Amino acid sequence: MDALQVSELRRHRAVINELVLAGVRELPFSDDVLAITREDAASGFMTEPVPLEDIDLTEVTLTRRIPVREHRAKGWRTRTVDHATESFINGATFPSDRVHHDTIDVLSCILLMFMTAGFEPRMWKRDVSKAFRRCPISVEHLDLSWVVFAAEGLYWVSQHLGMPFGATSAVYAWHRVGNLLAWVILTSARAPLGRYVDDFFGASRSGIFWTGGKLLDVLGLALGFPMDPEKSVDYSVLMDVLGIEVDLQWARKLVSTCVSSDKAQKWTQALAEIVETGICSPELGSKMAGRLSFAVTASCDRVGRAFVKPFYVQAIHPLLGWRCGTTLLNACLWWAQYLCDECNRVTR
Repeated sequence: MDALQVSELRRHRAVINELVLAGVRELPFSDDVLAITREDAASGFMTEPVPLEDIDLTEVTLTRRIPVREHRAKGWRTRTVDHATESFINGATFPSDRVHHDTIDVLSCILLMFMTAGFEPRMWKRDVSKAFRRCPISVEHLDLSWVVFAAEGLYWVSQHLGMPFGATSAVYAWHRVGNLLAWVILTSARAPLGRYVDDFFGASRSGIFWTGGKLLDVLGLALGFPMDPEKSVDYSVLMDVLGIEVDLQWARKLVSTCVSSDKAQKWTQALAEIVETGICSPELGSKMAGRLSFAVTASCDRVGRAFVKPFYVQAIHPLLGWRCGTTLLNACLWWAQYLCDECNRVTR
């Protein structure tokens, strides 16, 4: 369907629901999906999940909810993603602009401007707690916000009240809220900052109590978008931002950046396994290409881009049995040493 309208989603509701339900099955970690949905309901982001037979399918449009596993610093965890493309919800969303995000270069620029002016800066950062989920769904679209999943031998359904992961509209809804928060701090408080999705970061003069981060705490809480206190940092000279360690060296008037140590260690271990086994799947090759491209960008010198190419080749045209060629193995060894040097480059 081209140029879908909301009215068409409702008119073709029976066909969409039939298509979605055909793909629903109990998956590994499906019980986690039920637990997460109940947690969201307790927080007011969703309605309490009920069995499928308890609702009238002629009044709602369903989207399949899927468990996704991801590895974090504290270990593996399950997240939920709604397949809003399959249910054509994304097909009825037409953004009129492109999302823009600030990078670590913005923070480096802020720090250098402070030092050029002769003021010793201190860094801060904030992370909005459950940013997407706190953006309310328009009342007129709530009949399109239902999800379905299988767990404990039953089909369960629940209705989103806040924007879900997997919907294009959720990205743009939060983008506008995030831009509002940043704009108020920038224009009203004259506090420099950058924003990457729900991560805010910036710097203020040493000795300032009401930094941009402190003001975001107050503004976010007043508007219903509180910050996560566990991820808040204030008055720092060494800070992990967007997976990059930023080291402020006031005595030398220098800003140094490198890949955060936890990421470097995890990626080095993955490279060692590739060298040891001589095997690299296309999926792993694609992941490593993205990670290592990020590493050379984070270092601000772009050194090593040529050694990313073998991973892209392995992802697109792997050898038989996913074997590693000599070029890929050499690239793995080069990157292992590079990441080791990067971890040691920042002064602690």
